[in-house]
Amino acid sequence: MRAVRRRFAGALATAVAVSGTVLALPAPAYAAWGVTDTISLQAYGTSGYGVVTDVGSVSGWVQFDDGGNTIQYSLTICRQSGYVWPYLNIGADAIESPQGQWTDTPLTTIDMPQGTPVSTCCGGGDTITGTATATNPWNFNFTLVGGYFDSSTYRFSNVTDSEAIADPYHVP
Repeated sequence: MRAVRRRFAGALATAVAVSGTVLALPAPAYAAWGVTDTISLQAYGTSGYGVVTDVGSVSGWVQFDDGGNTIQYSLTICRQSGYVWPYLNIGADAIESPQGQWTDTPLTTIDMPQGTPVSTCCGGGDTITGTATATNPWNFNFTLVGGYFDSSTYRFSNVTDSEAIADPYHVP
């Protein structure tokens, strides 16, 4: 009987020691978020008579993780006098051509309306939160696209505004 108790006590001591070791293991590391960058976009159309019309806007913040691959964002997208709801394209590694055109690797498109409605937009709008990830990007590009109808020429066109935000943690 003593041998059984001794073996049980030994097994119990071993189990306690092992469980203490397991409980003492460090938790996995998570990336920390850096400082926030503000973003402000305004798409507008210009008529054949030179009249400028605000079509849509984006305002909010973007934040990089210290690993440099992911951003999180909170953006308010407003429809102003646009012919249709604006939408927002998010891409990585944007480059501007000599002609002023931006090209990037597309990551996501945010179509409107979606998100949390806000009353601060005169034509309607929503606040969108989310994340986007790319492999070792040097920047993330935000392009607002809105539909503009020019009543002087009877033409519909998409108008845009873009902003690229550099990744402060990019490692070449």
